[in-house]
This record gives sequence, C-alpha cells and structure tokens, in this order.
Amino acid sequence: MSFEERTAFRNRGGYCEASAQFVEELATACQWKLENAPSYMTEKLLWDQLDDDTTVSGQADKKRETLRFDYETNLKMHAHQLKLKLKYTDGMFQTGSLGIQFNHDGTVEQIETGSQADELLIGLSRGDYLVQIGQKTKAINTTGMTWNEMEKVLDTFTRPVYLKFEQHQKWKRNASNGLPMINFKKLEATFDKFESKDQPGTFGVTELSQLWKRIHTMAIKSRGLYEEYNVFDSSTWAAQLIDAHDENNSGRLDKQEFVNWISKDSDKSKEQREADKARGGYHPADVQIVEDLAYGLAVHITKGPMSQRATARTIIVKEKKVANKVDFGDETNHAGETLKVDVKEKGPIGIFFNHENEIEKLAANSQAGKVKGLSKGDWLVKINDIDVREKTLHQVQTILRDVKRPLTLEFERHGNWVRNKR
Repeated sequence: MSFEERTAFRNRGGYCEASAQFVEELATACQWKLENAPSYMTEKLLWDQLDDDTTVSGQADKKRETLRFDYETNLKMHAHQLKLKLKYTDGMFQTGSLGIQFNHDGTVEQIETGSQADELLIGLSRGDYLVQIGQKTKAINTTGMTWNEMEKVLDTFTRPVYLKFEQHQKWKRNASNGLPMINFKKLEATFDKFESKDQPGTFGVTELSQLWKRIHTMAIKSRGLYEEYNVFDSSTWAAQLIDAHDENNSGRLDKQEFVNWISKDSDKSKEQREADKARGGYHPADVQIVEDLAYGLAVHITKGPMSQRATARTIIVKEKKVANKVDFGDETNHAGETLKVDVKEKGPIGIFFNHENEIEKLAANSQAGKVKGLSKGDWLVKINDIDVREKTLHQVQTILRDVKRPLTLEFERHGNWVRNKR
C-alpha cells in the first residue's frame, strides 16, 4: 500500500490501525537490502538514525518522540484530506439475500447479477466497504470491524435494513449516475482493434458482437459480478444496435457514430437507463453494452486513498515493432499495448513465467532478453495465432514445447511504472 492507502486504511479504526502498524514495523525491522547497497542503507545506520548513536538514553527517546510526532501530524493532515474525497452509495435492503459476498475485512468481493445489491445500489463494485448499518438513532458505524463482527451486527436488524458503503477509488465516477468514467482513448483504440478488415473504420454485426463479448467479460471481472457466461449472447441484438445508431444510414457503424453513441448514453442517470430498459426489444441490450464499456474501459486511478490495481486485463490496443536492443524505455504508460517477439533460433527462449503467464524473469543475453521493451509483468496473450489468455501455465508450456520454430509470441505490456526516456 502507498502512504495514502495506509492512511485511509488506518482511518477505518478498530483493528485496522494495528494491522497497518504491524506491517510497517515488519518492513522496518526486516528490511530487504541489496548485497552491494550504499552505506546509507545499512542496518547500523538505520538504528543510529533513531538512537542518535549516543549513550544518553534521554536524547534517543527525544529523537524517537520527534520522529513519531512528525509522522502522526502528517497522518492527521492526510486523514483530513482523505475524508474530503470519500464517496458513498447506500440503499434499503428488503427480505432475502443481499446478493453480496464480503471478504474478511468487510469489503465487497462479489455481487450476484440481478440481486438486490446489483439493482438497488448505483455503482456498487468490488472493493467498496460497508461503513454503516441502520439509520438515525439506530445507526451503527461498522468501520474498523471485521466482516464476522459486521455480520453479527447485521443479524440484529430486521428487514428492511439500511446499508451504506464507502466507494473505493479504483476508477473515476460520473457524479450524476455513479458509473465509472469511460477512457475514450481506450474506447477508440478498442474500436480500431475490432474494426472490419474488409471495411476499415466501420463495424458490422460480427465486429460489434466480438467487441461486446470481450468487453462484457472485462466488465464482469472488474465489477466483481458473477454469472453463468453462457447466458450472455452478444450477437442477438448487434444488428439492431447498429441500426439504432447508424446516423448516416450506411448499414454499418463507423468510429464517430460509435463514440457519439457511447458518449451520450454513458451520461444518462440510473433512472433514465431503467426507463430505457423498460421499453423492451433491443433497449436493455443498448443499456447493457454502455454499462459494460463503462466498467471494462474505466478511467482508473493509480494513486490516492485506497486505490487499487485494475482487476481486469486491459484490451489490446496497439502493436509495437521490436528491435534487438536493450530497452531503456520512455515516459509513456504502456498498459494495454502489445509487443511481438519473434523466436527464430533453437534453444531456450529465455523467459520464466509465473502461474498467470506473466513474465517473472528474463535471462540475460537470451533471445527474449534482447527484445526492446519486453519486461517483467508483461502478459503472454498469443503463441502464433493461438489465443492463450484463458490457458494455464501448464497448457502454455505444452504448446511452446510442441510448436515448431520460428514462432511469434505476443505480449500485453504492463503499466506498473513510468519509464525514464534515457
């Protein structure tokens, strides 16, 4: 967690402050040091800084107290700032299942599609935190409780019961409707990825269906919903959706028409979207694709209170040429871009994968190690024309063993750092 994340976590109270402190003390006491670390990283100097290397215990105590005072003052200042940024969603739950699976600290882990939680609370998502049960004089603040403690409190209330959630800061939200703000650069890049090969710059039924199927999967994973995948058929309404938004009557959907449609409909309130669904026909599908795009292509926040990494893989948006030089990078965030690696020679490729088929290590001077831009965290998505996004590490290793050289590996680049252009 960043300093801001730990501060927000501490502010929940209860056991949370002790949990954060325990981790910080472990980090200080068991710090990792490079074998050839400079002198200022040595353990002796770390403790000398605290103890002031003096035999006078009073001076050491004073030094510690000063450090603690500065730290706690900083914490309080951040806490005040963080409280101003918090947003909430709430609602009254009736008899029956809430439709929410909580994790052990009381944050939302999964939401049942079509449940009370899904239908009632605008924008409730994985990572949101239960902060209050009941209203007015009966209200109980649950911040700082574990889920086991929250559940015991919840059991004392009769339905209907009021629940209030603190929304996480994983993505920027539209203030008017609670949906995540759509990253329109990703939206246009996604269009480019799925556009017709025969008629570039346009969508037909097949292309729209393929895009929607991919985005729906990303949205379900990102929001934390769970449902049977086979209940979703992206092709059923594709023709009517194109017909409904084909402004120039070409029989196809071009990029500007697509962006105009999503831009306009993503600003609709929840009430407007519900009214649209009630029309029947293709309208529920029209609303669903916009909501899927909002969650699948959200503008993610990478810094700030309780920010989280994206839970869904970003879609492939670009291809980069590779060169046999060491990558010193640039200042661009490469999340979502792809990079192809041509393996021509026999022998080891030089890549060690983790169980998610992400690069764990690159062997120096190997075939892969010489590829510009390839680095730890990049995700293997294709071997030649074989899509391996949903395959296990064992299955990938089997394919790599059986495929003849030369072969091409395609990776989706991670965006975990800002690269130094030098």
